[in-house]
Amino acid sequence: MRQNLVVRVTKNLTWGDSLKVLRSNFRAPLLAWLFIAAVGCGESPSSPAGLTGAGGSAGSGASAAGSSGESGASTAGVGATLAGGFGGTALGGTASGGATLGGAGSGGAAGAAGMNAGGAAGAAPIYGGTSKCAGSAFQLCEDFESGMLDTATWTVQGKPPVVDGDHVARGTHALHLTDPSGQSTHITEKKTFREPDDTYYGRLFIYFKSLPTPTAAFTYSHWTILAATGDGPGAGGEIRFGGQMQNGVNRWGTGTDNQSPGATGDWTNIDQDPAPDGKPSHIPVDTWMCIEWMHAGPPTNETKIWWDGVEHPSIATTLTEHGTKLARAKPTAGMGDFILPNFTALWLGWTAYQGGGETYELWMDEIAIDHSRIGCAN
Repeated sequence: MRQNLVVRVTKNLTWGDSLKVLRSNFRAPLLAWLFIAAVGCGESPSSPAGLTGAGGSAGSGASAAGSSGESGASTAGVGATLAGGFGGTALGGTASGGATLGGAGSGGAAGAAGMNAGGAAGAAPIYGGTSKCAGSAFQLCEDFESGMLDTATWTVQGKPPVVDGDHVARGTHALHLTDPSGQSTHITEKKTFREPDDTYYGRLFIYFKSLPTPTAAFTYSHWTILAATGDGPGAGGEIRFGGQMQNGVNRWGTGTDNQSPGATGDWTNIDQDPAPDGKPSHIPVDTWMCIEWMHAGPPTNETKIWWDGVEHPSIATTLTEHGTKLARAKPTAGMGDFILPNFTALWLGWTAYQGGGETYELWMDEIAIDHSRIGCAN
């Protein structure tokens, strides 16, 4: 019907007028067809939506917004501008004559891979490359790139760790800690304290070579990788972050050993949130992880934990929401508010409170402390 109408009209028009009619009748359907064809290529197996980082070079007028790994937001790169011609731009798929945003392009520049740049919710932080501590504005950023421990910043307790290049998150060196079952090994810094509002944020990359392994005679272990201490009303203990091996599985945990009268006792909140891979909470070995924490002392009295950029509320604490409240020093101990110290020191390393005869081994890299959240990609 549309074709006959156009033919009849053009018999009475000049050639130029006929072209105008043809454009008005066919432009919208043609553009719509081109747009649908482009979007139809947007979810090819080579580039699932949400796994792109910063959009690549489009060349044909395409543009894509990169996504933020720290917020967990994901932009699939579907904000592309339709390119003219059949050699245009595919959205997240493979282009035959244009550019690819987030996929493997055969005719253009590929977008940055998001699995390591932080495109999907909970995506892994960026590892590899040079250290990002140099020139950072953080209160403290320790990358161990000097090849030795900075004694002006850190003091050692227990078995001295070493600095080597066996496993690194970035750069060429990291802190290597080993514990022949029962020997605590950690480093302490005080130079970033006191914080003006008794609140600080921390970030570290950690790699476990081994963790407590259950046996018939060894079914439980509690261990810590960092703890903050101080003075004031909450000075009776340290606020700890580490984990516990229970029922054959190691999980993260937040707790304290505050045994002062009226304090919150000796307890640990065990992680109940899904791990960043979507599986039930567990701590893997032989892989780098990004751990962030926030300690807010009086009057806030709150802690938060992020794992690879994903917050885990089950191991957060507040003044009244905390732990198992075990009675220790007095019958009233463990029933009170959870009051944190006025922070004066922080230690990082390894302490196991129950040994299974194993040698525990781990690496830490790019330890950062600041007034605000640091993030994994920084």
